[in-house]
Amino acid sequence: MMCLILCLLTVLHHVLAGSALSHDKQLVFLYTFCNQQLCSSMVLFDITEWWNVSLTEYKFVKFMSQLNQRVLVTSTQSWPSCQPLPDSAGKTPLLVLPYSASPQQHKFLKQCSQEGQFSGRITWLFLTSKSLSSDLFHSLTYLTIRLDSNVFIAVYDMEANVQLMEIYTLGPDTNIHYILSEWTVNSLFLPPLPYKYSKYRHGNLQGYQLRATTVLINEFYAHIKNTGDHFQVTGGYFGEAFTTLAATLNFSYSVMYLPGYSYGNTPTDNTSSWTGMIGVFQRQEADISICEISVTTERLQVMDFSLPLHTAVTRLYVREGMKEPSIAWYFQPFEISTWLILIMGVLLFTSINTLFHHIMYRLLRATRRAGLLSNLFTFVTIMLQQGADYPSNFSVRLVQQSSAFLFLVAHIGYSAKLTSLAALHRPQPPLSQLADILKSSTWKFGVMNASLLFNIFKASCNDCIYGKLWHQKLQPFPEHLMSSYKSGLSAVLAESHFAFMALEDSCQDTLQHSFSCTQASQILALPQTYFRGGLSFALQRNSQYKEVINYSLIKMKSSGILRRLQLTWVPQPQQCNTMLRVITEWTDIVPPVTGVRPGTFTAAGHGVKHCKTITQELDVLSQSLIATTKI
Repeated sequence: MMCLILCLLTVLHHVLAGSALSHDKQLVFLYTFCNQQLCSSMVLFDITEWWNVSLTEYKFVKFMSQLNQRVLVTSTQSWPSCQPLPDSAGKTPLLVLPYSASPQQHKFLKQCSQEGQFSGRITWLFLTSKSLSSDLFHSLTYLTIRLDSNVFIAVYDMEANVQLMEIYTLGPDTNIHYILSEWTVNSLFLPPLPYKYSKYRHGNLQGYQLRATTVLINEFYAHIKNTGDHFQVTGGYFGEAFTTLAATLNFSYSVMYLPGYSYGNTPTDNTSSWTGMIGVFQRQEADISICEISVTTERLQVMDFSLPLHTAVTRLYVREGMKEPSIAWYFQPFEISTWLILIMGVLLFTSINTLFHHIMYRLLRATRRAGLLSNLFTFVTIMLQQGADYPSNFSVRLVQQSSAFLFLVAHIGYSAKLTSLAALHRPQPPLSQLADILKSSTWKFGVMNASLLFNIFKASCNDCIYGKLWHQKLQPFPEHLMSSYKSGLSAVLAESHFAFMALEDSCQDTLQHSFSCTQASQILALPQTYFRGGLSFALQRNSQYKEVINYSLIKMKSSGILRRLQLTWVPQPQQCNTMLRVITEWTDIVPPVTGVRPGTFTAAGHGVKHCKTITQELDVLSQSLIATTKI
């Protein structure tokens, strides 16, 4: 692309010569400026008077159109306002106005100022001479030039050398300032202007008072305190980031507090407006938010956002699944071959010991003889780390001590393996995905009332999973629309078939401050995430502060300030949730003792008869038998 531009600029002199424009050096500057600003379209006001050549403007338009530049030629008299601009001019055009200090131009500029057209959405270029430059500066003083404006003045002399100035203000009531550069007709390109985000232009909002608004839902995001006649920002990730912006950019602010869960709900029809905080920005009653707000496509239609400071993740929370009792659990530490070796070892030591007893009884005339069954029980007790009769014969004593050493090593390995299995074991979650809730009529589902999730489920189509959850699990049960994160997590803890979907950070904070470690460990966050999105500061649509705030946020991120604030305020996963635990319950004790599944038992009388299930009684018993050991 650059090669094409260079070739076109090289032959520009010949093209203009053939169009009777070879001596119009101001046109060369105009094209060079448009090329540097990457303008895709231009609106040329009153250029016939400037050129004073009848067909010149049309030849120039034709030449620019060949370079894929859309050009509109008009006048301030026939086009009294620059809003709305025609489609042929593009969405963000370059407006070129040769300034002549006429009353019509003054009226035109005043009208554009009232419409807010001196903003970052439009680039202005005023062409004037040195004799009229002071009058132009005086006229611009009475216009509303926004902070993000792109206004340039090109002052040319008799040799068509140009002084290019970028106009900006440092406050709503301050004088106009400018950045100066020079251009000569021999240059193919404009000299580079000073860095756009100069600390004098985009790093200072002194004189501006921003109207800030916030809700108080997640105190780790934003926390405010009422000091009598006004609110003061006292903490939180977004709260401290906001106060850092205020200190860095030198702006003052006032705080408007919105009580309750007042982020805002979706309009019910096309004629109604948003409620809550979103409605405040839609009505342009605030400039920036102190708290966090999620970025969605629906909200972008009525407001704007800064760069995201944090990524929000939504998870599904359920109660941790119960452990299935089984005697097979106690056989897992060893493989089958190991168990066979241990059994063969017991039989081998039993046989050797029985042989020695037989020799002592036959040859040494021992008074006592131990049979095969007695020796078997002796080595079983040794294997289980129990005591045995101390033998008088050295050979028998040597066999028993050898077996005791071997079984001690096996016992240590078995205990260590069983402990590690118990520590690493996690019951299978009762749900694997959101669709499983719809497959069972026993499962209940809840979300925060008037939240973003509430609006998403409510607005979803009937055939999708979110729409089905709304019509089957949420709308018929208003009690499942929670007023707080604590009530939602408490419902999960109280009912084994209740799923609560909410923001992960908020749930982590609630688990750490409103539940004990034992209670929090029983609430399981499923690994799958939903509705991952950015959290940002809210701004008015087409806000003039957006560029300044985004640039400051980039500097705060690159310098590590945002990371430090994030680690300080955003809740991290709770320690006891990830801590390895060994829980001894009745489900661990009953199987090895009885060898049957708990819940049913048999009694002997006149024959064997089946008795009723006692699941409820065992559940009550289990609460008193739970013992927790933390590793």
